[in-house]
Amino acid sequence: MSNTICRVFTKQRGEYEQKYQFTTYSDIFSLDKFEGDMNFLMHYLRDVFIDGIKQQHPPKISSEVALDFNRKSVSQGPRLQVAVEEIKHPLVALAEEANYRGNGNQQHPIVQRHAFANDPDMLAYEIPVYDDEWEGHIDILRVVKQGINLDECGKAEGKSKIEHPFRFEIVDFKPEAHKETKAASQVWRYCNLFAQCTKIPLELIDGIYYDDRHAYQIGNLT
Repeated sequence: MSNTICRVFTKQRGEYEQKYQFTTYSDIFSLDKFEGDMNFLMHYLRDVFIDGIKQQHPPKISSEVALDFNRKSVSQGPRLQVAVEEIKHPLVALAEEANYRGNGNQQHPIVQRHAFANDPDMLAYEIPVYDDEWEGHIDILRVVKQGINLDECGKAEGKSKIEHPFRFEIVDFKPEAHKETKAASQVWRYCNLFAQCTKIPLELIDGIYYDDRHAYQIGNLT
């Protein structure tokens, strides 16, 4: 991967303004290097980096009245019954190295920046995803190779063809993951939004949340 690029998104959250630093690599502008699922992903990352989140234009009920069609935050969604399994994951050790505890509202960026600098499978963080109802920013996106190198997904002749050479991890950092009661629901929604936005099959997407001691992978709705 090449140079790091960043675009800041802002969202009004009550009386304060939340900022999300969508960060990835300039490879998103080299679409001819990628094909298959990676091409779908890079197209989406490029488009949302350039154009941002598409605004809604709700239909008017009358000339005076328009319904409020503002999207809801993924974090505010109701709790779902989602299967969860504790797993081992390399981001746990990186979170411990980041030494985020005690840093208040800077815990997320501390963990994200450290992971981005040290995890070769991490492609981006604070990725916007949305549909007509929901909107959110994925903490971490990892592209995990299934038997080939990330740079070997191009179109050069003579390369072996694997129908789906990658799995895509949607990862949510939670400072106290083992205490979470709604994290699985949030990650489930992120995974589904990511699939809708990128056209990547949901069965290739893994949803995970973690801290510096534990990591959990979500399953199906129960």
